[in-house]
Amino acid sequence: MGFPSRWRRGSHELWRCPRGWSGWLWGRTLCAADAAMPATLAKFTLDGSGGLDFFDVSLVDGYNLPMAGAARCVAELNAACPAYLRVGGGVACRSA
Repeated sequence: MGFPSRWRRGSHELWRCPRGWSGWLWGRTLCAADAAMPATLAKFTLDGSGGLDFFDVSLVDGYNLPMAGAARCVAELNAACPAYLRVGGGVACRSA
C-alpha cells in the first residue's frame, strides 16, 4: 500500500488493503517542528476473528487529529485541551 506523505485539509484517500490486514495508522501535524508531538493513533484489523473488522482509536499518549471511519468525530477535542497540555499552538494535546 502506498500512503501519501501530505494531504490537504478536508481531503480523503481510499486504500485497498489485503484480506486479514492489521496495522496502525496515525496522522502527524507540524512534523518538522517537534518529532515528539502526540498523535491520534488507530489500529485496524480487517477480516479478523469471525470475518469481522475491528478498529480502536487511542488517545493514551495524547491526540492531534480527529479520526473518522465507521464512527465519526462528534467534537473538536483540541478546543477543550488545557493550555498547559497544548502543543504546536493547539494542533495537538499531550496526555496528562
